[in-house]
Amino acid sequence: MMTLKVDTATGDLTHGSLKRLETLTSFADIAKQNIWIRLNINRGEWDFDHSVGVPWIELFNNQASPEQFRAEVQYELERCKEIESIEYVRVEEIDRAIRKLKISYKAVLADESTLETALEVVA
Repeated sequence: MMTLKVDTATGDLTHGSLKRLETLTSFADIAKQNIWIRLNINRGEWDFDHSVGVPWIELFNNQASPEQFRAEVQYELERCKEIESIEYVRVEEIDRAIRKLKISYKAVLADESTLETALEVVA
């Protein structure tokens, strides 16, 4: 299994010193990147599948509670084919003024490895 590597700071494909596109080959790295992509898409904005992503704009506009944010993130994680089970999803911080959310989660992947990570999402 192999996929192109995405720079999580910019969302752009990455390339090495010879201008060759970089790839990911480990299941855990591919899973982490795929999850990052899913959580950084506003539901409905990806033309190929309008059901992918989290309804960030709706959540922020409707002054959603931390539990509503957590539930939507967990729902999207449960839809990831790379995840076998989710141990926890936590909302660490919500900054409504700039529409930024810090979350963390721990999941068991389909290859039985564990992925524990924190990330920021800006809507």
